[in-house]
Amino acid sequence: MKKLLSALYAMPGPVWLFGAYGVSRMWSWLLAWAASGSLPTTWTAAAFDLCTLLASLLPLTLLWLLLRRSPYAVQQVSLYAGLKSAAHFAALFLYRPVFGDLPSAFSVPASALLTNAVMCALWFGVLRYFERSEDIARLFPAEERRRTWWPAVPMAALILTCM
Repeated sequence: MKKLLSALYAMPGPVWLFGAYGVSRMWSWLLAWAASGSLPTTWTAAAFDLCTLLASLLPLTLLWLLLRRSPYAVQQVSLYAGLKSAAHFAALFLYRPVFGDLPSAFSVPASALLTNAVMCALWFGVLRYFERSEDIARLFPAEERRRTWWPAVPMAALILTCM
Protein backbone atom coordinates (compact mmCIF):
# COMPACT_ATOMS: atom_id res chain seq x y z
CA MET A 1 0.00 0.00 0.00
CA LYS A 2 2.90 2.33 0.74
CA LYS A 3 4.30 1.79 -2.74
CA LEU A 4 0.93 2.67 -4.30
CA LEU A 5 0.61 5.82 -2.19
CA SER A 6 4.15 6.95 -2.98
CA ALA A 7 3.46 6.42 -6.69
CA LEU A 8 0.25 8.43 -6.34
CA TYR A 9 2.05 11.28 -4.55
CA ALA A 10 4.58 11.48 -7.39
CA MET A 11 1.83 12.07 -9.98
CA PRO A 12 0.77 15.60 -10.99
CA GLY A 13 -2.66 17.04 -10.15
CA PRO A 14 -4.48 16.18 -13.39
CA VAL A 15 -3.64 12.51 -12.86
CA TRP A 16 -5.28 12.80 -9.45
CA LEU A 17 -8.36 14.31 -11.12
CA PHE A 18 -8.42 11.45 -13.61
CA GLY A 19 -8.26 9.03 -10.69
CA ALA A 20 -11.08 10.86 -8.92
CA TYR A 21 -13.15 10.57 -12.10
CA GLY A 22 -12.49 6.82 -12.18
CA VAL A 23 -13.42 6.36 -8.52
CA SER A 24 -16.61 8.43 -8.87
CA ARG A 25 -17.57 6.49 -12.00
CA MET A 26 -17.12 3.19 -10.15
CA TRP A 27 -19.07 4.39 -7.09
CA SER A 28 -21.94 5.62 -9.26
CA TRP A 29 -22.09 2.20 -10.92
CA LEU A 30 -22.04 0.42 -7.54
CA LEU A 31 -24.76 2.66 -6.11
CA ALA A 32 -26.96 2.26 -9.18
CA TRP A 33 -26.50 -1.50 -9.10
CA ALA A 34 -27.27 -1.67 -5.38
CA ALA A 35 -30.29 0.62 -5.75
CA SER A 36 -31.79 -1.55 -8.46
CA GLY A 37 -32.20 -4.32 -5.88
CA SER A 38 -32.35 -7.20 -8.32
CA LEU A 39 -30.32 -9.13 -10.79
CA PRO A 40 -30.92 -8.58 -14.51
CA THR A 41 -33.74 -10.74 -15.86
CA THR A 42 -32.76 -10.87 -19.54
CA TRP A 43 -29.52 -11.52 -21.40
CA THR A 44 -29.53 -8.04 -22.90
CA ALA A 45 -29.89 -6.43 -19.48
CA ALA A 46 -27.07 -8.63 -18.14
CA ALA A 47 -24.86 -7.74 -21.11
CA PHE A 48 -25.56 -4.03 -20.63
CA ASP A 49 -24.76 -4.33 -16.90
CA LEU A 50 -21.50 -6.08 -17.74
CA CYS A 51 -20.58 -3.40 -20.30
CA THR A 52 -21.37 -0.68 -17.78
CA LEU A 53 -19.20 -2.40 -15.18
CA LEU A 54 -16.31 -2.68 -17.63
CA ALA A 55 -16.72 0.95 -18.68
CA SER A 56 -16.61 1.93 -15.00
CA LEU A 57 -13.48 -0.13 -14.40
CA LEU A 58 -11.65 1.25 -17.44
CA PRO A 59 -10.54 4.61 -15.92
CA LEU A 60 -9.39 2.82 -12.76
CA THR A 61 -7.39 0.37 -14.86
CA LEU A 62 -5.79 3.27 -16.72
CA LEU A 63 -4.96 4.96 -13.40
CA TRP A 64 -3.36 1.71 -12.25
CA LEU A 65 -1.23 1.69 -15.43
CA LEU A 66 -0.14 5.25 -14.68
CA LEU A 67 0.77 4.39 -11.09
CA ARG A 68 2.74 1.33 -12.23
CA ARG A 69 4.52 3.60 -14.73
CA SER A 70 3.67 1.24 -17.53
CA PRO A 71 5.22 2.13 -20.90
CA TYR A 72 1.70 1.91 -22.41
CA ALA A 73 0.02 4.18 -19.82
CA VAL A 74 0.29 7.58 -21.48
CA GLN A 75 -0.81 6.29 -24.86
CA GLN A 76 -3.80 4.44 -23.36
CA VAL A 77 -4.96 7.41 -21.27
CA SER A 78 -4.57 9.70 -24.28
CA LEU A 79 -6.54 7.24 -26.38
CA TYR A 80 -9.29 7.10 -23.74
CA ALA A 81 -9.47 10.89 -23.47
CA GLY A 82 -9.54 11.28 -27.25
CA LEU A 83 -12.30 8.71 -27.66
CA LYS A 84 -14.38 10.31 -24.87
CA SER A 85 -13.93 13.73 -26.47
CA ALA A 86 -14.89 12.38 -29.90
CA ALA A 87 -17.95 10.60 -28.48
CA HIS A 88 -19.22 13.77 -26.81
CA PHE A 89 -18.50 15.77 -29.96
CA ALA A 90 -20.44 13.27 -32.06
CA ALA A 91 -23.31 13.39 -29.57
CA LEU A 92 -23.62 17.12 -30.19
CA PHE A 93 -24.51 16.44 -33.81
CA LEU A 94 -26.55 13.31 -33.31
CA TYR A 95 -29.08 15.09 -31.11
CA ARG A 96 -30.14 17.50 -33.82
CA PRO A 97 -30.43 16.75 -37.53
CA VAL A 98 -28.40 18.84 -39.94
CA PHE A 99 -31.50 20.03 -41.81
CA GLY A 100 -34.88 20.62 -40.25
CA ASP A 101 -36.16 20.12 -36.75
CA LEU A 102 -37.02 17.01 -34.80
CA PRO A 103 -40.62 16.38 -33.75
CA SER A 104 -41.32 17.48 -30.18
CA ALA A 105 -41.29 13.86 -28.96
CA PHE A 106 -37.61 13.59 -29.96
CA SER A 107 -36.44 17.01 -28.85
CA VAL A 108 -33.43 17.11 -26.56
CA PRO A 109 -33.08 19.69 -23.82
CA ALA A 110 -30.47 22.38 -24.24
CA SER A 111 -28.81 21.16 -21.04
CA ALA A 112 -27.86 17.88 -22.77
CA LEU A 113 -26.25 19.81 -25.61
CA LEU A 114 -24.41 22.05 -23.15
CA THR A 115 -23.27 19.06 -21.10
CA ASN A 116 -21.86 17.34 -24.18
CA ALA A 117 -20.12 20.53 -25.31
CA VAL A 118 -18.48 21.02 -21.90
CA MET A 119 -17.51 17.34 -21.58
CA CYS A 120 -16.04 17.39 -25.09
CA ALA A 121 -13.89 20.41 -24.16
CA LEU A 122 -12.81 18.88 -20.84
CA TRP A 123 -11.80 15.55 -22.36
CA PHE A 124 -9.96 17.35 -25.15
CA GLY A 125 -8.10 19.29 -22.43
CA VAL A 126 -7.14 16.00 -20.74
CA LEU A 127 -5.91 14.69 -24.08
CA ARG A 128 -3.80 17.79 -24.69
CA TYR A 129 -2.41 17.62 -21.14
CA PHE A 130 -1.20 14.05 -21.54
CA GLU A 131 0.32 14.87 -24.91
CA ARG A 132 2.05 18.13 -23.98
CA SER A 133 2.74 18.15 -20.22
CA GLU A 134 6.31 18.48 -19.04
CA ASP A 135 5.45 16.61 -15.83
CA ILE A 136 4.15 13.64 -17.81
CA ALA A 137 7.21 13.81 -20.10
CA ARG A 138 9.45 13.76 -17.02
CA LEU A 139 7.61 10.82 -15.41
CA PHE A 140 7.17 8.91 -18.67
CA PRO A 141 10.10 9.66 -21.00
CA ALA A 142 9.20 9.49 -24.69
CA GLU A 143 11.89 6.92 -25.46
CA GLU A 144 10.42 4.50 -22.89
CA ARG A 145 6.82 4.78 -24.12
CA ARG A 146 5.29 2.07 -26.24
CA ARG A 147 2.32 2.20 -28.56
CA THR A 148 -0.29 -0.36 -29.48
CA TRP A 149 -3.47 -0.02 -31.50
CA TRP A 150 -5.68 -2.95 -30.46
CA PRO A 151 -7.08 -1.48 -27.17
CA ALA A 152 -8.80 1.22 -29.24
CA VAL A 153 -11.44 -1.24 -30.44
CA PRO A 154 -12.81 -2.45 -27.07
CA MET A 155 -12.30 0.99 -25.55
CA ALA A 156 -14.36 2.64 -28.30
CA ALA A 157 -17.07 0.00 -27.98
CA LEU A 158 -17.32 0.53 -24.22
CA ILE A 159 -17.32 4.31 -24.51
CA LEU A 160 -19.98 4.36 -27.21
CA THR A 161 -22.14 1.76 -25.46
CA CYS A 162 -21.96 3.20 -21.97
CA MET A 163 -21.34 6.90 -22.41
